Amino acid sequence: MEGKNAELGQFPHMADLSVEHYGKFYHLCGATIIHSRWIITAGHCAYYGVKNNIPINVTLGVVDITNGPHQWSVIVPPKDIIIHENYSDDGETAWNDIALLRIRKTVFFNEKILPIKLPSKDDPNDFSNEIGYLSGFGFNLNRNKSEPNILQYITEKF
Repeated sequence: MEGKNAELGQFPHMADLSVEHYGKFYHLCGATIIHSRWIITAGHCAYYGVKNNIPINVTLGVVDITNGPHQWSVIVPPKDIIIHENYSDDGETAWNDIALLRIRKTVFFNEKILPIKLPSKDDPNDFSNEIGYLSGFGFNLNRNKSEPNILQYITEKF
C-alpha cells in the first residue's frame, strides 16, 4: 500500500496484532474491530502465532506501531483464535485466508476505538462507483516492500 499516514481516530476500527518474542511484542498484522469482543484478520496472521505457539496481543487505538501504545490504547490478548477450517497456504497464495479472534474482555468504545461500520443485509446500496477508504500496515511496494510504522490509507473508487 502506498498511502498517506493516518491520524489517531481516523480509522478507529483498525487494530494491531503483535507477537511476543523474549518479552517484547513485534508487529505482525493489521486487524479490524467488528464487535466489542471480536476482531477479524487474515488467516495467515493468526496461523503464524498458533502454529508456532507464540502469544498474540491485540492493540486497539494505535496508528504508530513504533511509538505506541499510548494512554488511550487498549491491549488485550485473544481468548480464542478461530482460523477458517479450509485455510491453506502454499507459500505463494493463501485460500480462505480469514480468522476471528475473540478477545478476553469487552472493549468499551470511544472516539479512537470503534467497530467498523458494515452495511446491513437489507441495505439496498451496492456501493458501485462510490469512494471508499482502504487502510492498513501493509507493504509499500514502491519502497522495496518495506512495512510502514504508521497506519496508511488510500481512497479508491469501488
